[in-house]
Amino acid sequence: MDFKCQLDPMLYVPEIDIRHPLAGDVFVPSLSKILLSAYSTIGYPQLFSVAQVQFKINGETIIGQTFNNGHFIAWWTPPNLGNYDLKIISTNNYGASSEETINIHIVPDATDMEIVAAENVWLNPNNVTQTVSANLPSYLGAFNKIMGKLTVTCPSGGCGEWDRVASVDLKGHDGYWYEIIRYITPYGVPCSHNIDLTDYMSLLLGKAEFRFNCATLDNGYKYKLTLNYTQGAPEYLYSSVHEVWNDIYPFGEYGNLQPVEVKTYEFPVDAVAAKLKLVSTGHGWGTLNTGNAAEFYNATHNIWVNGVKTFDQHNWYICSPNPDGCQPQNGTWYNNRAGWCPGAIAQWYDYNMTPYVAANNLELKYVFYENYIDLCNPNHRDCITGVTCTNCADGFNPTLDVACNLGVFAENPILTGMDNRSSASYFSVRPNPASGSVEVYAFGFPAKQSFPIQLLTMTGTMVDQYQWDGKSIRIDLSGLPEGMYFLKIRTPDGMEMKKLIVQ
Repeated sequence: MDFKCQLDPMLYVPEIDIRHPLAGDVFVPSLSKILLSAYSTIGYPQLFSVAQVQFKINGETIIGQTFNNGHFIAWWTPPNLGNYDLKIISTNNYGASSEETINIHIVPDATDMEIVAAENVWLNPNNVTQTVSANLPSYLGAFNKIMGKLTVTCPSGGCGEWDRVASVDLKGHDGYWYEIIRYITPYGVPCSHNIDLTDYMSLLLGKAEFRFNCATLDNGYKYKLTLNYTQGAPEYLYSSVHEVWNDIYPFGEYGNLQPVEVKTYEFPVDAVAAKLKLVSTGHGWGTLNTGNAAEFYNATHNIWVNGVKTFDQHNWYICSPNPDGCQPQNGTWYNNRAGWCPGAIAQWYDYNMTPYVAANNLELKYVFYENYIDLCNPNHRDCITGVTCTNCADGFNPTLDVACNLGVFAENPILTGMDNRSSASYFSVRPNPASGSVEVYAFGFPAKQSFPIQLLTMTGTMVDQYQWDGKSIRIDLSGLPEGMYFLKIRTPDGMEMKKLIVQ
């Protein structure tokens, strides 16, 4: 098909989705630079792209900073309180443009607010991931605390019977997803839970997208997320969030005892404080895992900072009484576990990184408990089926599901990011662990051609190969033995590997 014969490049223009501020009141107690954010896309990437986004307000034109994934931001200081027209102009690569205009009202005073960010999100075997958009307050420095309430109720047909790993991700104004809640479902009963989300204040404003995830084989649960904003001056006027780790790693695998990648970062010049937020839940158990790991293995891991063992993480949760008050339940909810309990939000461990801000450069290493080795593992050289282990080829090995974010705080806008993820090669696999099927999502690079995906065993043997358009693809896993696999995905910038657990 000759697209040029069908589409006039001077008439086919980008779409604009304004993210912050939204029309109406913008709460700014002290006049300072506020975030301007928009999402702009255009179809037919073979021909068209968004070349530039401009923000025009009060006679000033500001060119948006691009993250190469459709997301653009800028900063603007209101000269006074009152009404302003904000115009966003998005221009395609042929010079044709579209525009959207909203009226905003800069006001000094905010009040406590309760916002329902999402409700009636039913995650079940036919709907393991669901994305919801919410209109949150537009503001700068108006709130000093944000509490989230996660309410979990039984859908028609009853609650799910078993503990399943669930999570809530939040998309930033840079277009990346950040896990903000790790939740393990209860045994067959409804519950409600509270979590302090203040450290994610820079993401919880304007139009936000939340992604709910839960790989389940039963009837599942319905989820509702409510946000409570408390009026007051925050400790720091500006903040940003950067992903450090988000993956599932083998625990105690012979020959790969420390699988977590070392990450390095450079703090922005405006940074004055920082905090590391880490959640790590252990999964896998039984006689085929040495020590009943990782779910029921009491271990202490370590965070190394700039080559020095700095923080201990005693990754163990007392489950009776239930930390979120979700009791009684069915099943063995009362057994203590590695970083989580059924019917509770998994604990996020916070570590003060402020002493390292002045040094500018940061190296982070997450070291698993060094005295554990899984002797019943297909990669253990001395594992002999029927002698040292019932079945050395069994794939239900211990793993740690790790998410870690770095919050950075400042008194001026954080103009440069520390996130070293490439917007041209970033993708996500959901759900993971998975059974039945899994979906691969791409964030940040346009669909220009067909890209291959290979499904590999742990030893590198190819199980199957698929072609995708660089956006999303659902892969059928039925018939695959349980265990760990790899998805090898070619992108415009090279090759990416992602671990996949099949249950």
